[in-house]
Amino acid sequence: TGLFLRNTYTFKNNFELRTEFDYFPKRKDDLESEGNGSYDLTDRVVADVAFGTDTTKVFSVSGRAGARQEDLGGWTYSGALGFTYKPNDRLSMDLDLNYRYRQGWLLHQQNRDFTTFNADDFQPRLGLDVFFSARQQFRLSMQWAGIKAREDEFLELPMGGGRLFEAVRATTEPSDSFVVNRMTVQARYRWQIAPLSDLFVVYTRGSNVRSPISDDF
Repeated sequence: TGLFLRNTYTFKNNFELRTEFDYFPKRKDDLESEGNGSYDLTDRVVADVAFGTDTTKVFSVSGRAGARQEDLGGWTYSGALGFTYKPNDRLSMDLDLNYRYRQGWLLHQQNRDFTTFNADDFQPRLGLDVFFSARQQFRLSMQWAGIKAREDEFLELPMGGGRLFEAVRATTEPSDSFVVNRMTVQARYRWQIAPLSDLFVVYTRGSNVRSPISDDF
């Protein structure tokens, strides 16, 4: 349950403006704890504004800025910028840049242990679409996800559930901080043999490396 206010405005020059404001009341959650009980979440708000220029033009731009509260009250700030180039009806290229800075990002570790993180999350994406005909299309996409998370607070779920409380960690225990690098590349060919009959040939290559916080993206 929650309160959702979302509006979209389209102007005469096809410029589009979207606004969003959401409110989520306090609640309990038992999914992230993986069977170790339910815990209390604070009320949260989400605010977002986005825009997009005329997509019928050869070059168009889109952008977004927003803020939202994390499960225990920390703030996440996000921004996105996108560029689209369509010189003709057969070719389209997209570049999207997405960035988030997260404060108080709550993650379950093991048993009843949780950790909050301050994290940088950067996810650029590059896409290319080529239409050889109305029935044949080639798509190439490349996306990288980089997350650098630094441990902030150690929390524990009490027996029987309830509000997470601050826990004390021994200095000899390994750090929960981490860096994630993930790159995915996909090439896809689509051939519509007949109506409602499509042949897809897809090649996907990906990698996922988890490394200590001392390493860079």
